Amino acid sequence: MGAIDYQEAIAYNGGEIADGDFTREMIVRLVQEWQETHQLGVDGKCGPNTQKSITSHLPVVQPEPRLWTPWDGPLETQPRNRTEVYDMFGTPGDEGSRWFKENIVEVQGQNCFPGVPPKWYVKVHRDTEPYWREGLRRAMVSSPYKIERFGGFFYRHIQFNEKLPLSYHSWGLAGDIDRRKNKAVSFPNGDGPKPWTPEWMRIWPNGVDEQFVLAMANCGFFWGGWWRRFVDPMHFQFVGAARV
Repeated sequence: MGAIDYQEAIAYNGGEIADGDFTREMIVRLVQEWQETHQLGVDGKCGPNTQKSITSHLPVVQPEPRLWTPWDGPLETQPRNRTEVYDMFGTPGDEGSRWFKENIVEVQGQNCFPGVPPKWYVKVHRDTEPYWREGLRRAMVSSPYKIERFGGFFYRHIQFNEKLPLSYHSWGLAGDIDRRKNKAVSFPNGDGPKPWTPEWMRIWPNGVDEQFVLAMANCGFFWGGWWRRFVDPMHFQFVGAARV
């Protein structure tokens, strides 16, 4: 059998792959193409290893980004760094503090954020609530991503390390979306993969997509997936210049 363009073949037969109905001839030809790297048995059967290999070669299709108009919101300015956070929002405290009672709001139930399951009690700074609400509304309009969990206010230091400064979660200025699907990963050499490249998709195959991030960024949120040393795709913060 002659060589085939397996990228074209598996793209064309995506439905058959998903249903497990890939033809015997096509399986044999694909496996023959992959023998140097995959070491699969050329038996014409689509077992778990063959299915995994086929899936790993599926092209990652990203829709054209929707270009949102930046949303300014009610605040006159947005904090660009830690000094400005203290200037604008003061020194935070835990849930029993006066600061917490005066500044943190809880969003849940019928008042839940767009796309966030109403059963979760999400705490954010009251001044940023409109930004979260509009950013998530836009994300739900333009992205197929489905939110499972959302965590906001949490009085703690960065990475729970008391030697580091307070996390922006301590002000209710940061939110984590689906820790399980968007887990943080450290790359000591600062060589974390660029978003949505094949290497990125191997680590975060079910994470937030570009449409979701663009919607949030245009409402003033910086995304932790842009960091290269400590890559944190779950993390969005209302601090720093948004990158769109």
